[in-house]
Amino acid sequence: MKFNPNEHIIFETIAGSHLYGTNIEGSDFDKRGVCVPPYRILFNPFQKFEQLEETVDEDRVIYSLAKFFDLATQNNPNIIELLFAPMGSWIQSSWQWELLVENRNLFLSRNAAKTFGGYARAQMHKLKNGRQEGSKRFELVQQYGYDTKSAMHLVRLVIEGTELLNKGTITLPCPDAAQLLKIRNGMFSYENILHIAEDFFSICDELAANGPLPDKPDYDRLADLYLEMVAGTNGRI
Repeated sequence: MKFNPNEHIIFETIAGSHLYGTNIEGSDFDKRGVCVPPYRILFNPFQKFEQLEETVDEDRVIYSLAKFFDLATQNNPNIIELLFAPMGSWIQSSWQWELLVENRNLFLSRNAAKTFGGYARAQMHKLKNGRQEGSKRFELVQQYGYDTKSAMHLVRLVIEGTELLNKGTITLPCPDAAQLLKIRNGMFSYENILHIAEDFFSICDELAANGPLPDKPDYDRLADLYLEMVAGTNGRI
């Protein structure tokens, strides 16, 4: 059964560096979006749709609403930030997405300490391994002494994670985008980046236990919201 996700999109936005405010000349345009599949796909036991990925001309991913809800309740950094994308970055939208944004706090939980901390640790791993010859970004290492792009993403995750865990929001574009670009250009020492990261990991441990966010997402209200969005798109059964 043929299904074109592009015909069922409820939201699409610019993502990546153009969303963070850290884009430079030649930066790729990343796009992320959400679609609501029709009932004939949602209730088809022989056909499952989770996401569409296009990487030929651009980095574009369209998630099913169910997949988006799943990742957002995990507080996946790449997904949760889309709920805070400013309207100026939106390519297309709908009442369903605006309803979701109005209720984005339902997704949030202290699990964000684990996910943002985990993503930051992954970037720190890249940062440390980037000093090895033959790494993907060894040219940056040769020029600056360390992988400055991984360092920039590491600190960005620190900034986003700290704000989300403390205030329940993420400001985009990043208010510290100029500082992030300085990191990208090698203007911070390698030791300074590691110090910033270690401080964040300590903060994550504290906020995971005693932060202001709830212990878990509001699954009951999110389930109702999901059904409302699906029915509002496809009609009542």
